[in-house]
Amino acid sequence: MRVILAGLPGLFFAIALQAADVTKGEFKAAAPPTDTPAAKTRAKPHSEEKSYPFSGVIASAESGSIVLKGKTKNRVILLTSETRIERNGTATTFADAKTGEKVSGTVRKNAAGKEEAVKVYLGGRSNSGKASAPK
Repeated sequence: MRVILAGLPGLFFAIALQAADVTKGEFKAAAPPTDTPAAKTRAKPHSEEKSYPFSGVIASAESGSIVLKGKTKNRVILLTSETRIERNGTATTFADAKTGEKVSGTVRKNAAGKEEAVKVYLGGRSNSGKASAPK
């Protein structure tokens, strides 16, 4: 109870200060204090960028990108040095990608608005992280 009462005089003082500003004809919002640091902006690391899933069939695999078959047009996904490529739960290289192969993973938009692969699963991916066996 004492903590609440101790804070009340400060609250009344703050209200009184605001009322004094209104009586002077100052109706604008108070400017933020100049001693507070400005909001820090930083570039997010590759792993923190907002990513979203993709899946499809490889139409072609070119140096630095894969092209997925689409109903109306193909989808180009760029591969970077940070892209992780896996097959059956083990790391592999881009050279293992084959035309006509199922592929899935996650992509994000780069600064130019193009899709960059974050993670690529060659052969698709099942719940266990391994390619599913035919039934």
